Amino acid sequence: MVEGAHIGSKQRYGVVAAIGCNAINAAGLSLSLPLLSVVLEARGVSGMRIRLIAAMSGIATLTVSPFATGLVHRFGVAATLSGSSPMVFL
Repeated sequence: MVEGAHIGSKQRYGVVAAIGCNAINAAGLSLSLPLLSVVLEARGVSGMRIRLIAAMSGIATLTVSPFATGLVHRFGVAATLSGSSPMVFL
């Protein structure tokens, strides 16, 4: 470990929480996307549209993640999360 790079217990809990949330999100996506693909295919949705729907989660993550740290520093975690939650429904 680099000298002076000590992580406090509060920061450690934050890192563990972030990793845990990402793991839960990844597990949920990996379990739901195959089922969603089967349902959409049964309803006659084109393969290209199904692939676009499946890719949207990754595209959204890559698009928003460069700005997430700045938003959290500016508005705080609670305000950023509560402000971003309604965006899911757009």
